[in-house]
Amino acid sequence: MPAFVIPPLSGATPYAAVEDVESLSRWVDSGGLVVVHDSLRLSEGTEELITQVLGYAGDWKQHCQAVGGSPGGAVPSAQACSFLPGPWPERLEGGLYVQSHTWCSHGDPEAVAYPLYVVEGDQEVVAQAFGRVGSRGAVVWLGFSWKGSEEAREPWARLLAKLIQDFADGLHQPPAQPSCTGERLPMDPDSAADDLESLAEDTAELLRHLVHSEARSTIRASVSTRPQAVGPMAPLR
Repeated sequence: MPAFVIPPLSGATPYAAVEDVESLSRWVDSGGLVVVHDSLRLSEGTEELITQVLGYAGDWKQHCQAVGGSPGGAVPSAQACSFLPGPWPERLEGGLYVQSHTWCSHGDPEAVAYPLYVVEGDQEVVAQAFGRVGSRGAVVWLGFSWKGSEEAREPWARLLAKLIQDFADGLHQPPAQPSCTGERLPMDPDSAADDLESLAEDTAELLRHLVHSEARSTIRASVSTRPQAVGPMAPLR
């Protein structure tokens, strides 16, 4: 069996309480794939499961914050082929049964994150992969409930089939570097606000320093160019 596929949860029970996390962790350590969907009433449960299965240490650097549906659909990200080679389904249908998130990554120094499908603007994802440096195993999150029309489900089914078959064929290469293939993740609103506040404080301090430096330079220039007092001239003879 090339993959464990965990269906969406509709209740308030977290994944970690109903899944055999130790078995899933051993499976991923051996190079296997785990596919997980959103816990619709407890979205942080997905993060908790990913953390435990991959053995991440520490906290999430950027949380997978639920944004809402993706009515316009999603397309493969630039990082998708770093996770698995193409081709990828060209487009995933959006709708009421699709959940999008902000990009997210864990603070573990060996954690790896690949956004797979992004909505317009690249600020939200509907599919993302997680792994560890040097590991062939991975966890893939899909923001789809498998409801809706057959037409909407078809590209998602092709994506799931690709993930399973590619892992069965050993096409996922162990990542050599942490983070998201060296790319900077878009900031979520909370971290952006914190960064802007910090930037404002740093900028204010820099301006104060520049003003004081300029004032000191002006004073020194004024002193050095001030006309010197000249005593009475001796009478000419």
